[in-house]
Amino acid sequence: MKCPECWKPKNLCLCEDLDPVASRLRVLVLQHPQEARNPRSTARLVSLVLPNAVHRVGLSWKSLATALGAVATPSEWGILYVGQAKEAERLPKNESVHVLSKKKRLRDLKGIVVLDGNWKQSKTLWWRNPWMLRLHRMILTLPEKKSRFVSRQPRKSCICTLEAVSEILKAYGDKPATFGELDKTFDLFVERLQAPRGVPVAIPASPLTEAPRESV
Repeated sequence: MKCPECWKPKNLCLCEDLDPVASRLRVLVLQHPQEARNPRSTARLVSLVLPNAVHRVGLSWKSLATALGAVATPSEWGILYVGQAKEAERLPKNESVHVLSKKKRLRDLKGIVVLDGNWKQSKTLWWRNPWMLRLHRMILTLPEKKSRFVSRQPRKSCICTLEAVSEILKAYGDKPATFGELDKTFDLFVERLQAPRGVPVAIPASPLTEAPRESV
């Protein structure tokens, strides 16, 4: 039986261990329907940790505003781009987030769209939603980081959705309590995935002081 909130089997459910905290940037996670059935997916966890994040499952939406369910200006939003390895290799390594536009860094960025699915599924979402071309394409380059996620990745540098959102929030100066909660959730989820069934997993202590929950 799956949890109705996080959509995960009981042994992977983290709902009682989450401490939601709103991010400065809006986050919109668009998930391929097939990936939504994957118990290892972290997309749903992003929306549970970040109460101002939006999680949608589907293949296509009429516009950014339709997918978000609110008024949104495409020029103020970025999208984590499904690029190629060679494209990422040409980018300088002194920054973790690169914006592929005339503006190297968008200080007035309001939100970020993240596509959740495997390589093929993410490309399907990209090509079925032409409005994404109006967003600022963003690429993560983390040469020193290797995901601990228990799942096959097309490249060693690939990270899961939860990790990617955390890295973007760090790069854009969000509150440490915000990406800290994402990191803590990721660590606990990896431990749950690796633990034998029926064996309890201790919740790791967070070095951050507890921040008050924000209403959005």
